[in-house]
Amino acid sequence: MHHIVLVEIGRVDEDVLYYLREKLENYLPVNVSFHHLDIRRIKSCYDRRRGQYFSPMVLDVLIRLAFSLRGVDRVIGLADVDAYSGTLNFVFGEALLNGPAAVVYLTRLNPEFYGEEFDEDLFLERVYKEVLHELGHTYGLTHCRNYCVMVFSNSILDTDYKPPRYCENCYEKLVARISKR
Repeated sequence: MHHIVLVEIGRVDEDVLYYLREKLENYLPVNVSFHHLDIRRIKSCYDRRRGQYFSPMVLDVLIRLAFSLRGVDRVIGLADVDAYSGTLNFVFGEALLNGPAAVVYLTRLNPEFYGEEFDEDLFLERVYKEVLHELGHTYGLTHCRNYCVMVFSNSILDTDYKPPRYCENCYEKLVARISKR
């Protein structure tokens, strides 16, 4: 069975971690464990001018971590920070395609970021969708045109619209790649 590690970068509510573990283990043939990474480990990734973290640098930290952990197939970082990548003003997450690591940023997934009242169910579902999306990339899935979690999210409305699951085609590809191990 594939082993996925959810990496808490800085402080992430443990309810989020346990929710994700339960959802992932019930949906995919994986075991999930946790690891903590001190927020200072990504301090150099912070762009003071923008007030955001540079996601490719954060992802590099997680890739190195993935290679240092024994018996781990994928590492998914969870950071309650805002981030950007390349020409994108912000990202909900980023992954190395066919690689060992991905990261999901929680700040813009929180309804309070948009001036709304905190809704735990909505927040958890958004985080889960983005974790599935980035995890899919690590197994080689690209953006999908079906009603699927692999649809690209250009805004929080896109994240809210897409389902918390892969379409049949993406799911079959993902499980085949997990099972190939």
